[in-house]
Amino acid sequence: MKGLLGKAYSLDIKLLLRWYRVPVNWNSPLRYILFLGDGLFWSPLGVGIFASGILTGSALLLEAGAACTVTILISGLTFILPKSRINRMRPFASRRVAEASGGEVECRDRIFGRKENESFPSGHAFWTSAGMVLATWYFGLFAFLVTAPLALSMIFFRPNLGVHFPSDTVAGFFMGALTAAASILFISLVPRFSEKILLFFHGPAAFAGWLFLALLLFSVFMTWRRHV
Repeated sequence: MKGLLGKAYSLDIKLLLRWYRVPVNWNSPLRYILFLGDGLFWSPLGVGIFASGILTGSALLLEAGAACTVTILISGLTFILPKSRINRMRPFASRRVAEASGGEVECRDRIFGRKENESFPSGHAFWTSAGMVLATWYFGLFAFLVTAPLALSMIFFRPNLGVHFPSDTVAGFFMGALTAAASILFISLVPRFSEKILLFFHGPAAFAGWLFLALLLFSVFMTWRRHV
């Protein structure tokens, strides 16, 4: 088994170096696409959709936003926990990558990829994939055409920047998709979900609901600060 894992790791490094060497001008406006892949973009967007549904009474926005909010909550187990526990070194800080490349791989992303021991899984791949699944389920084909290229591009872009192995981004992609799918399933199993949410947020406990959303966003920001 050790030999098999060793071969897989060697293949991971070879693919990383191949993708890293693809010329990409990161000094161009392309760099701004990285902000669209971060959890600090997707989390407020999801909570904002939820809040819009509450204020407008739209069942579609309520369910979509609630699924986004549940995804944020579940990500504590499916994303933050492995990110904190596995402690895989990023390619630019990996001794084996340095040996294989002669020290060629450097960190090209000083904003989202500075922490050396948080390579697995890729947050950008996780959040864009989750966003793709949620957007496609609730808003249809056009949403898929907008979000799918972003999600798929992160699988390549993050290794090209030297901050993730290909296995990190592929794993992040599927982990994000499965987390979003679980959230959609959870929302669909709650009978008369939209009606119950509207009654809650227009009732005496409304303040508690809005406070919870505010604290959730604050928690997202503080977690982002610790892991960036």
